[in-house]
Amino acid sequence: KEKKKRKRRREKKRKEKRKRKEREKKEKRREEKRREEKRREEKREKGKRREKKRKEEKRRREKKKKEKREKRKEREEEKREKKEKREKKEKREEKEKREEKRREKEKRKRKEKRERKRKEKKRKEKKRKEREEKRKEEKRKEEKRKEEKRMRREKKRREKKEKRKEKKRKEREEKRKRREKKRREKKEKRKEREEKEKRKRREREEKEKREKKEKKRKEKRKRRREQKEKREEKRREKEKRKRKEREKKEKKRRGEKKRKEKRERKRKEKKRKEEKKRKEREKRKREKEKKRKEREKKEKKRRREEKRRREKKEKKRRREEKRREREEKEKRKRKREERRREKKEKRKRREREEKEEKKRKREKEKREEEKRREEKRREEKRKRKEEKRKKRKRENKEKRKEKREEKEKKRKEE
Repeated sequence: KEKKKRKRRREKKRKEKRKRKEREKKEKRREEKRREEKRREEKREKGKRREKKRKEEKRRREKKKKEKREKRKEREEEKREKKEKREKKEKREEKEKREEKRREKEKRKRKEKRERKRKEKKRKEKKRKEREEKRKEEKRKEEKRKEEKRMRREKKRREKKEKRKEKKRKEREEKRKRREKKRREKKEKRKEREEKEKRKRREREEKEKREKKEKKRKEKRKRRREQKEKREEKRREKEKRKRKEREKKEKKRRGEKKRKEKRERKRKEKKRKEEKKRKEREKRKREKEKKRKEREKKEKKRRREEKRRREKKEKKRRREEKRREREEKEKRKRKREERRREKKEKRKRREREEKEEKKRKREKEKREEEKRREEKRREEKRKRKEEKRKKRKRENKEKRKEKREEKEKKRKEE
């Protein structure tokens, strides 16, 4: 019975051990699955962010292209309008010149005296206009100078604004990084705490198991001792009974003592031999029991050693896994940081190029404006020169005519 019980207990222990191992394996697989799911989720998120950025980049490029087209259209429209205005002006001036010639011709014919006066008046008026023109030119130059000053102020203000924006953005970036760092530290602490609690719980369970085993073993020993004492007690009682009966028989057979002495000696000898055999049997039994206990003890010790080695191995493996995960995490973090830095540099370079492009455009527009003004000035100067030349020509012509007329008059008078 004892052997069967022991066998059943061993079977039970083996089953429990197998179940525990299966549970641990399942738990490990679940953990692996959860980590894999998390990695896939992060990958999806990254893909979405990249797609979003790419779309925004595309939209921005299209917007820039559209703005360029609109600006080109506006410039072409302005050029066309200017050209039309210039042509209209030239036609009007041509017409006015022809009309002026015709009127002058008629006036000269009608009233020569009045014409001279009018010429004088016109000359004075022209001088006044020139003065007015000169004053306007100075005013225009003053306005230009003010405009340039204002543009410089505007430029400084914009640069200041840009710097302030950059500073704010950097501060935001710094804050975000600090928050990220705190969150990571918190997460790691929580993880360590959970790991610690897990370890403590496992140790507590193992301790309880050991205590239960010890308790069972003590109870078993106690039970055996009690059984042994009971058996010994029975045996002593039996011996006592036998002795009493023997003494009774001895009293009865006192008369037959001599006849039965030989038989009695033989019986006693037999009994003594049996007793000796029984004692030897019991001795062998005790030695066997002792050896069995020692074997069990050694087996328990060996199992404990085996368990400790396995746990040590398991701990080592877990530590190695944690270290690998940490390294993997660090690697991912470095890559993230590297990508972020590259993006930042790209954005800065792009902004710098945009600023330079804007600057070049402004300078180009400024040069074109200067060129247009210069052309306008030259055109006006040329026109004034032309008018002066024509005026001189007319005056010379009239002087010659007057001289001729005076000569004619003198000649007639003579």
